[in-house]
Amino acid sequence: MEGTEKLTMIVKEIRYAVSQGENSPIVYLTETTMLPSLAKLLDESFLQYPELQNEAAWILSNVASSESSHTKFVVKELNGINRFLFLLNRSSSLGVKISVNHKKLIALSDSRHFDTRHYGD
Repeated sequence: MEGTEKLTMIVKEIRYAVSQGENSPIVYLTETTMLPSLAKLLDESFLQYPELQNEAAWILSNVASSESSHTKFVVKELNGINRFLFLLNRSSSLGVKISVNHKKLIALSDSRHFDTRHYGD
């Protein structure tokens, strides 16, 4: 198995775990270096791996939509909005574009968690 395929499987397992609701390891992810590593998967050097980017984007959107402190972490510390916008503009994968557009940006702009007045400070 190629390294990228194995990484995709691992990230997919993390996404499954994060999607579990109440038993989700989101707090663990925010307390470790895993989220910054996952955020890097959305960068240009991984454009040739759309499935991997989609899984990482899904995880970050789940984290961002869980609590306002997690939203702030993804937006401010991980530069989440710019990374999602980059994927929308540069990804050749329609699946990544639809996934990012429909699930991720809506979650990040949810008015219950996101107030732009506080993120530019």
